[in-house]
Parts: sequence; structure tokens; C-alpha cells
Amino acid sequence: MGFGHTTTSCGDPDNMDKCFRCGQTGHKKQDCGNQDSCVVCAARGVGKNDLKHALGSGGCRSFRDTLKKVNVLAK
Repeated sequence: MGFGHTTTSCGDPDNMDKCFRCGQTGHKKQDCGNQDSCVVCAARGVGKNDLKHALGSGGCRSFRDTLKKVNVLAK
């Protein structure tokens, strides 16, 4: 569920069955009725109240940090 990573290229069995929206197993994003919860920020140890955003969105601290790194490397 990292930046630039897709389900079809995923080799991590722990994340392959997780919902992209809430991070739980047993359903996919299109069937999800749960609140957004970013599993990438959760894995980084971000506080519980700071997880209420879509994975890879502008509200995602992990995504913004990665974009900054990519932009610095591209220069």
C-alpha cells in the first residue's frame, strides 16, 4: 500500500487482502462502509487521530513526505 505500489505488483501477503480505504480485511474499497483510515500512516506510528484520511490523499502525511523525497531526488 506504499507510494507507486499497486495490488497487481504487491508481494506482501499481509497487505494484499486489505481494503484500500480502511485497511481491514474481508472487503474491498468499493464495498467499504467504514471511515477512512490510512494504513501507511498507522504503520509509521502516526497517532490514531491523524489516521482519518484516505491513503495517498493530500491529507496523508506519509504521502506528502514521500512526494517531497521524490521531488528532491528528481532535481
